[in-house]
Amino acid sequence: MKKSLIMLFAFLLTGCATNMIPAQYQAQNTQQFKATSNFGEVTYVPNEEGKVEPNQIQSQGIVKILLSENIESFVRRGNIMEFQHSGGNISNDSSTKIVIDVERFFVGDLGTRTRWEYEATYKIFGNDELLHTKEVVLEPVRMGKGGEASDYTPVVTNMIRKGYEDFISDSEVRSILSE
Repeated sequence: MKKSLIMLFAFLLTGCATNMIPAQYQAQNTQQFKATSNFGEVTYVPNEEGKVEPNQIQSQGIVKILLSENIESFVRRGNIMEFQHSGGNISNDSSTKIVIDVERFFVGDLGTRTRWEYEATYKIFGNDELLHTKEVVLEPVRMGKGGEASDYTPVVTNMIRKGYEDFISDSEVRSILSE
C-alpha cells in the first residue's frame, strides 16, 4: 500500500508538469525572393476550437507544453522574419495579404522520443479576394526526450521555418507575390 501511494504521488508530480519552451526565433531560411506583401492574422485553430490554451502546443499526454508566447504571435513573427530574410518587404499598403491558419502544432510521446508535427494553411488575398491556398503538412520530426524545455526551441523554430519554406517555394505563391 505504502509503495503504491509513493508511486501515485511520483506520477502526479511528474505527470501533471508543465514545460515552458522559450519563444526565441532567428530567421534561417535559404530562399531568396523579392516581393512585397502585408501579413494578416494567424489563427491557431486548436485554440479557437477550445482544445488548448493560446500558448499551448497540442500533446497526447497529461503534460502541458507551453510556449512562452502565444502560438499565433510566434508563428506570425517567425513568418515575417523569414519573409524579410528572403528579401521580402512588409507593407500595409500592399495589394496582397498573407493569412495563416495553424491547423496542428503537436508533440507526441513515443516513450524515449518525441514526435513533432506541424500543419498550416497559408492563404494569399489580393484586394480582399482569395487568390491562392497552400496546405503545408510537414514530415514528423522525431527527437530524444529529456533535458531542459529550452532544448526544444530549435525543433519548434525549425517547424515554422520549414513551413514557410514550403509555402514560399511554391511557384504559384511566387508568381502572385512578385506581381
